[in-house]
Amino acid sequence: MRENMLFELSVLRDDLELTEGNPDLPQLGGSYAEVRKQLRDSGIGGYTAHHIPSAKAQGAKRKENRPYYDSLPTVAISIVDHWDGTDSYGGRQGRRHRSFLPDVPRSDSYKNEITAEIEEGNFMNVVRNEVYNIRDRFGNDYDGGISRYLDALEAFLQDK
Repeated sequence: MRENMLFELSVLRDDLELTEGNPDLPQLGGSYAEVRKQLRDSGIGGYTAHHIPSAKAQGAKRKENRPYYDSLPTVAISIVDHWDGTDSYGGRQGRRHRSFLPDVPRSDSYKNEITAEIEEGNFMNVVRNEVYNIRDRFGNDYDGGISRYLDALEAFLQDK
C-alpha cells in the first residue's frame, strides 16, 4: 500500500509541474511543527500551516494527540487564504458538501467525505484534490511550499 502511495506521489509531482512560487510569499512546507517554527523564527506574520488533508480527516486532534498532529505534513499559506480559499478549513468541514470526487453522493460534511475516502484507501486522491484546490484558487503562488510539502509527505509516508 505504501509503495503505491509513493508511486502516486511521484506521479502527482510530475503532473503539477511546480514553479518556485510567488517570491513575495513564504515558500514553506514540512511538518506542522516545523512550518510553525519557521514562520515564528523568521518573524513572518499572517501565515499559518495548512494540513493536507485536514488534520481532523486524518484523525488528529491537537489537544488529544499533539505529537501526531505536529508531525503531519503542511504547507504555509496566508491566514486569509486559509480561511477563504481552502475547502478543508475548520468550520467548513462540518457543512453539507457536494463532492469534488466523482460518483460520491452529497455528504453530511466535508470532513466525513474526506475521512471516508482516506479509510477506503484513497489517501493520495484526497491529497491530489486538495493540492489542486490550492492551485485552482491561488495559481502558482504557493508552488514552492507545495513542493516542500510533497517532500515532507514522502518522508512521512516512508516513516509510516
